[in-house]
Amino acid sequence: MCTLDALEPLPACRCGIMCYHLYSTVTLCLVYWFSPGDALDIADLTLVNPDPMVTSSDSSLHCVSSDWTSRPDSTTSSSSSILGMGRDFPLTHPQRLPVGPDTAYHHASKIEWKTRSDIFGEFYCRARKSDTNQIYTYKMLNEATFLPKSLTITVSIGEDVDICFTRRKVFAEDAVIYKNDSFIHSVPKNEIPDILVYPIQGVASSDAGLYTARSIAGAKSTSAITRLIVRKCKPGLWGPSCEHSCPVCSNGGVCHDETGECICTPGFKGQTCET
Repeated sequence: MCTLDALEPLPACRCGIMCYHLYSTVTLCLVYWFSPGDALDIADLTLVNPDPMVTSSDSSLHCVSSDWTSRPDSTTSSSSSILGMGRDFPLTHPQRLPVGPDTAYHHASKIEWKTRSDIFGEFYCRARKSDTNQIYTYKMLNEATFLPKSLTITVSIGEDVDICFTRRKVFAEDAVIYKNDSFIHSVPKNEIPDILVYPIQGVASSDAGLYTARSIAGAKSTSAITRLIVRKCKPGLWGPSCEHSCPVCSNGGVCHDETGECICTPGFKGQTCET
């Protein structure tokens, strides 16, 4: 069921993504990726998105490694060779982005835009030597006809889920929903509710992906974006064959389906997110 009054952050297990419910007043979304380490000895990356809902031509993304030490006197950085940033959706937009070093930190990269024409989409940050582990965030334009109830939704195999979009504008057109850029559902213009719901019963791994909603005649850049992440195990289980029982994760934490560790929501820490 989708409601308008939910304010808690939604955790996403795979790659440890954490995003808040997106409303027009949200100005910051933090997306965390925790790993046991990689060739670069970077323990975690943080992708900071100051404006998920873009209202002006000035917008930015910042990818920062676990070393947050300020470098106020630094004018150069090797971070652009360490951290990679780019766009995964839509592929029709230019993929070469204005990525440069963020010299305020030891290891950080940033993207800065000066025009709105190229801001929309799904963006990622990763260690350049790690092509498979990426963290994601999303930018949508203020012209969007819908807003996602959350930037990410995480469920386990076999669970039911409602993918929800809140209508921002009244329009005399059908509403359409796409999955991974392929049409999957429409609602006649006279039947569009305040909260557009796409229900999935008994989620399968094939249901995972990027879901977008917009008016049928609207440009792709006016879409709302949310990602459905599906744990490979049933609720409460983890492991290669889902043979292990998950710990009880507190404060909205979720058991990682591959490591069994509790992935905590922002503001909490500890083995079971208890503090």
